[in-house]
Amino acid sequence: MSLQTSQRVLSGVLFMLLLLPLSAAAQLPLNIEELLVTGSTLKLQTLLGYSSTDRVLSGGMPVIPGTSPLPLVDHQTRSATAVTRLRYGLSRTVEINASVRRTRVDWQRPGASGGGDEYALGLGANWLVSPDTKTPALLLTAGLDAVETSWLAPDERYFGKSLRAGAHVYRALDPVVLSLAVLCEWRGARSIGPSRYYPGDTLRLQPQVNFAVNPRVTLIGGLSWQYAEADRVDAVRPAGSLYQTDLSFGLGLQAGRDSIIFVDTRVATSGGRGASVGVDWHYQF
Repeated sequence: MSLQTSQRVLSGVLFMLLLLPLSAAAQLPLNIEELLVTGSTLKLQTLLGYSSTDRVLSGGMPVIPGTSPLPLVDHQTRSATAVTRLRYGLSRTVEINASVRRTRVDWQRPGASGGGDEYALGLGANWLVSPDTKTPALLLTAGLDAVETSWLAPDERYFGKSLRAGAHVYRALDPVVLSLAVLCEWRGARSIGPSRYYPGDTLRLQPQVNFAVNPRVTLIGGLSWQYAEADRVDAVRPAGSLYQTDLSFGLGLQAGRDSIIFVDTRVATSGGRGASVGVDWHYQF
């Protein structure tokens, strides 16, 4: 390829890059639009996710009551989750929602394996405290697992044991939106057979950049930092608290007039090995 031809190709690429922001101007990234349902609108959300994590568990009682303790082993957990959620906008700033979640959990380590299913019925609400005007937008979220089961004790039912709260702050700089999410989850103690199980609470910080390529496509990328308090069975902690950072990237696609699909991937960069992938579909009636 001659020098003149190379210069023409480079000029063409730069020209196309300059056109992208112009074609996407005033177009809010799709996943920001989906944070809150507009007033008097019903929306169906379906989420499918798969994750795999590896952690080292130390001595004492293992995570699964009734199995033999091991001094130091690699513990791999795989989970597949399906969530169906109905969301309704009470007004331009308030949304209520209800969801049904099913998760299949499988674990294995040298010489042992197991797993099972768990279910949850959740209730939640979102409130847009302030729009994106002179100050960044602020959205508050809250959720409660009204009824849930655990794969550790399939016959048990737990009521109101898991509570979630979050805040989303974002600023639109068309065609880019900068956002920060803070998410907390508190999980109460529950009975697992003869033992008392204390799931650890979690805290997640997630800065993110959303780029609207055009009205139908949004590129999503960011980082997340998570603190997970150590679980406890009676007075024994099988593993320490976890500090983990993840790298995430994804894509939003306007699949139809009333349908939006998001694909998201996360890879652990510190705090252990693990990855997850999710597909999130939104349909507005």
